[in-house]
Amino acid sequence: MSFSLTRPHFFLPVTVLAALITLNGCVPEAGSDESSQGEPGVNSSADPHTNELAKFGWNLIWQDEFDTSTLDRSKWNAEIDCWGGGNDELQCYTDRPENGFIRDGILHMVAKEEDYSGPKFSEIHPQYDSSDKSKTSPFTSVRLQTKNKLSIRYGRVDIRAKVAPGEGMWSAFWMLPSDDVYGKWPASGEIDIMESLNPGIGANEVHGTLHYGLPWPQWENKVKAFHMDANPADNFHVYSIEWEADEIRWYVDSKHYQTQSSAGWYNYIWQGQEQGFQVANPAAPFDQDFYLIMNIAVGGNWPGEPDRNWPKDRKMLVDYVRVYQCQDDRQGSPQPDGKGCATIDPKVTLNTDLGKPASNQYMLYTDGPETLSFPVQGGKVTNTLHTAVAGSADDKAVQQHIELSDHHGKVWDIKFKGSNSVALLSNASSSIAGYEKGLRFEGGTSWSKNGEVEFDLMVKNASSDSRLLVSMASDNDSKGSTAIDLPAPGKWQHVALKVADILSSRAEQDGVDLSNVISPFVLEYTGTNAHIQIDNIKLECAYNSEPESWQLDQSCGISPRKTPAKPIFEKINEQDWTVWDCCSGAEFSQVDDEQMTSQVVEFKFANAPTAPGFIAPRPLDMSAYAGGTVEFDFKQITPPPAGSTWYLKLEADISAAQVTLTDGGPTPNNEWQHYVFTLSSQMENADLSKIKRILVFPDWGKAEGAVMRIDNVRFIPAKH
Repeated sequence: MSFSLTRPHFFLPVTVLAALITLNGCVPEAGSDESSQGEPGVNSSADPHTNELAKFGWNLIWQDEFDTSTLDRSKWNAEIDCWGGGNDELQCYTDRPENGFIRDGILHMVAKEEDYSGPKFSEIHPQYDSSDKSKTSPFTSVRLQTKNKLSIRYGRVDIRAKVAPGEGMWSAFWMLPSDDVYGKWPASGEIDIMESLNPGIGANEVHGTLHYGLPWPQWENKVKAFHMDANPADNFHVYSIEWEADEIRWYVDSKHYQTQSSAGWYNYIWQGQEQGFQVANPAAPFDQDFYLIMNIAVGGNWPGEPDRNWPKDRKMLVDYVRVYQCQDDRQGSPQPDGKGCATIDPKVTLNTDLGKPASNQYMLYTDGPETLSFPVQGGKVTNTLHTAVAGSADDKAVQQHIELSDHHGKVWDIKFKGSNSVALLSNASSSIAGYEKGLRFEGGTSWSKNGEVEFDLMVKNASSDSRLLVSMASDNDSKGSTAIDLPAPGKWQHVALKVADILSSRAEQDGVDLSNVISPFVLEYTGTNAHIQIDNIKLECAYNSEPESWQLDQSCGISPRKTPAKPIFEKINEQDWTVWDCCSGAEFSQVDDEQMTSQVVEFKFANAPTAPGFIAPRPLDMSAYAGGTVEFDFKQITPPPAGSTWYLKLEADISAAQVTLTDGGPTPNNEWQHYVFTLSSQMENADLSKIKRILVFPDWGKAEGAVMRIDNVRFIPAKH
């Protein structure tokens, strides 16, 4: 069946890229008795809503009234995958007529309870294969989008729709960037015009949201709910945004309920060696082209589990989608910034963020090595850094701290004679018991994704073969490093380097251990000779200033290293894995259990957020277990606070997979229970060639008082 094509419209700044081919698509379901329930499609030319908007200067430039017999594929793409949307959703998206058809001027988007197999990756994944049938899901649905067919930057967007009813249903109309100008999601932004969750079961409300900011898991999702008088699945409603440069407004049935502005949103991207991480231009990321998406998801992390044994299919009905451009008649031409046509309720206050992430800075060298001070229980721990030179006896660098007459004051003056290195080293901590030499970098991705090393550098002179690298080192001489673009001699230059680059350069078996950093700054030189000066060395980490309770890495910092407890080992597949705690929020010990013949590991959680478990002696290649399982026995001695859920997280060197404990077994209680997780599906996001940690923990920051026991952790190969 072919589609009829409509004539594309070309206006700026809204760009329509119409496909000039006819494709197969959705057709009415044979024998369907579904009606539009007495709600015929609205004709835009006679629509009071459009006529009223015209009074404010909104000019209709693109629309789909769904008044053709089949979906117009010059406007819409249908996605095909069983990926789960990154939210653990339970549907496969298809382009079958069973999941999408047009009748009486209404688009029927249909969710069905049925087993279906399809691609396990999304279409943008490099391993996507449309013929892949390796993942089976218990529901099917539809997701339509306008990528490469309609791009929007500023304007008004309307959808008139009746959302899908029922528990676990997630109807959405939203936008993603046409190009990831500022980086992968969420750095380039997401605009959620309308999301409806569990209509008829939960609150009678819909949500409007912006996603932006730091990389996962610390991004910002600034959201506001609109409370409706009745179940939004009972009637059609018009959901809208007005988007102009520096401001986005949300509406339901033309009632303005939320405004966000560029004073609040932000992204945080790398600006090169001289600037480091910066908030980009103030309008970013919502100053680029976006495309439209509408879909029904089933289940997922936000709506939760759907009910089962549906008596009938569940549908989102769409009357129209329309895009308007601001064409202020007083100006006589379209407004490229979208301004001049706003329909504003002055009582709506700004829903705003801080316009930047939170961050913590640690000065390591200012007029000499710094003394770091840390408040701890029982007082204060201090650690005075000192400088040192490596290299052999006959080619050591000459270092001194000299006073300059300019604003730099005292600086670190280094003359290299051959390839060697200098370092800022941690000293033994002050006399409070329980702490020792070394620094602990806390906050996970706040350092590994958003951390940076900064300093001022003067090259007095350098041979042509000179090369400088900056690294960090642990007490076992494990380290990683990243190179500097050497500046021209004779001028101070600010240098910023990503901690991520230092970590990613590490060798597989001797990477920097951020829980035990002895040298937070090492400068490695290769070449014949060089004379340089360094000042204002600092470390900085960034985190979401308004984190959600469920987000990981909600803060960051540096603390003194605690004296490690006597190590406890768990034999896992003939390897000695050490009991480990990421963030010093749990106590662990080996205890007797009356139901076990040997001692088991017990974890007691305090009030500090943490994720304990087991760490391998080095990243392990477990690829031979692909298709198999990771299994263990678990006993909940004391539950976590109400509403908190137990999780399993499998961490590789730079990737991870996380699921709830009940995905692999029964609800935890005070009896030993066995849990089984499949590596090829539930743990597929973890790189099996570099497995490093197995972690079990409750909701981040909601674990105080919980006690768990674990035993018999094993990787089991697939059965052939």
